[in-house]
Amino acid sequence: LAEGSMTQRAHRLKRASSRALAPQRAVSNEPPRRRAAASTAGILFQPHPGHLMNASANAQTRFGSIDVSFQRDAGTFTQEINSPEGLGLIVGVPRLNRAVKSVSADDMIIWENGKEKANPGIRFLYQGEDHLFFEMNSGNYRFQADYMPSE
Repeated sequence: LAEGSMTQRAHRLKRASSRALAPQRAVSNEPPRRRAAASTAGILFQPHPGHLMNASANAQTRFGSIDVSFQRDAGTFTQEINSPEGLGLIVGVPRLNRAVKSVSADDMIIWENGKEKANPGIRFLYQGEDHLFFEMNSGNYRFQADYMPSE
């Protein structure tokens, strides 16, 4: 293969990977019950990891830098988002075709055994087919989902 074609392929793959993790406006087939809290501008971080065990991305916006990442192992999925001030956030925690035992945000349980746990600043929105959705103001967050053992 010519050097140019390898470079073009690598660039297309990098763009496709970035789009998969890139923060987006909150768009979903299932509308949230509440609007993003901070403003009309918002970020939806809804990873679809497929076969990936970890990934990260950065996007420069007119509001500032947005950093997202995730990693997973056999029983947990951890995702982090760092966002600039003034944006609403909706975070979709993937269900990975498994029963989710609990979800924590910054080591505080916010969802457990199918029910929301009271936590100021983070609201459970709804359970979609593939994700659990939570809403909060901009900031730095670390979410961890723990899954029931596979049978």
